[in-house]
Amino acid sequence: MIDLSNLCEATGGQLYGEVTADHFNGLADDPLMVTPGCLFVTRQTPEAGQTKSIAQAIARGAAGLLCDVPPQVFGRQVTTVLVGDTRIALEHWASYILRRYGPEVVAVVGTSCNTYARRSIAAVLGCRYSVYTQIVARRGPCALALSLAGLEPQHQLAVIECPPDEYNVVRDFEIIAQPKVVVLADADPPVSHAGAAYLPSNLFIDLTQALPDEGAIVYNQMDIEHWRIETRPSLRRMSVGSSLEPVQRQPDLKADNIRLNIRDVVCDVQFGKNTVRDVRFDGMGISALRSGLIALAVGTLFEIPLDTGITALNNQRLPDGVNMIPGSGGSLLVDLTGPHSPELILHSLAWLNHLEVRGVRRIVLFGSLDLGTDAVSGDYHSIGTRAASCADILVGWGEGPS
Repeated sequence: MIDLSNLCEATGGQLYGEVTADHFNGLADDPLMVTPGCLFVTRQTPEAGQTKSIAQAIARGAAGLLCDVPPQVFGRQVTTVLVGDTRIALEHWASYILRRYGPEVVAVVGTSCNTYARRSIAAVLGCRYSVYTQIVARRGPCALALSLAGLEPQHQLAVIECPPDEYNVVRDFEIIAQPKVVVLADADPPVSHAGAAYLPSNLFIDLTQALPDEGAIVYNQMDIEHWRIETRPSLRRMSVGSSLEPVQRQPDLKADNIRLNIRDVVCDVQFGKNTVRDVRFDGMGISALRSGLIALAVGTLFEIPLDTGITALNNQRLPDGVNMIPGSGGSLLVDLTGPHSPELILHSLAWLNHLEVRGVRRIVLFGSLDLGTDAVSGDYHSIGTRAASCADILVGWGEGPS
């Protein structure tokens, strides 16, 4: 919940017109992402475009506006705060709210499975702490601030996803979020964000340089070796791996005897001298396995026993809207007709690529991508490239897939 007085204090904003609401339940800088009761943040666009966006946002239920010029509002009046620059204002608000509430920040970097890893980490940490994590991953120049819209004073930890560095977002995470733990969930090239400035491995290195001396890093051992990532020796570290990914150095947390099924992964988990057998992770293949191991490793940093973390992960479910339907003639229908984010579709296709079901014909259906006004053709191209490697038949419809 965003408090109007806190917002004005943090940003130096001035009220413009009548105050119709003094609390907001979310943030959006895209009118298509507006939900009733949220604060809509205008972008620096030509006046005609800004006026249209404001009208759309109000029509969708926005309770307030954060603007850099007095808006032309037609119809319902809403609380309006004027600032010199909306992006800078959001940076100030994010810094203010993090310092005021004081949660320890866990930053998650990756590509196709970072969203699943973030959710898994939050589930494990939630066994002992009050944990905040964003509902959906945010993109764009204000990604960090938008991700913090639901942060409350009672939250002790904040698990936040760091997107590919298209807009120098890493600077926000280094300077504003000041994470205590940085997680490299997946270091594959960023196929879901065409034109991203950095690989996830580079983002991980940049963020680790900003960690305090008591900070910690968590990573997949194969990624570290493949990308030859060097980190500060003084940092606490936890590595994970599996028998499917041969590495030179034994990871701290390892999965062995792995069985990839349609709706879950079953394996033995080794941590030190302790082995837990037949651990089941609900989810999709390698992505679920990696995310689960990463989450358990983060949990150990916060003194959460392995058994407790495993119990939390057993309650994880497939991402909302993913349906797998056995078809006729020995086929498997993967329904991603959504609309879904590119990350979710790529995550699902990565799982399908590793699914060990012999003789199964794999048919994938997907519809329009949920990108708001930030849609780019590269997202569809990346999905098509990934799907070509793992699906026998790809069916797409709606806006964009063609």
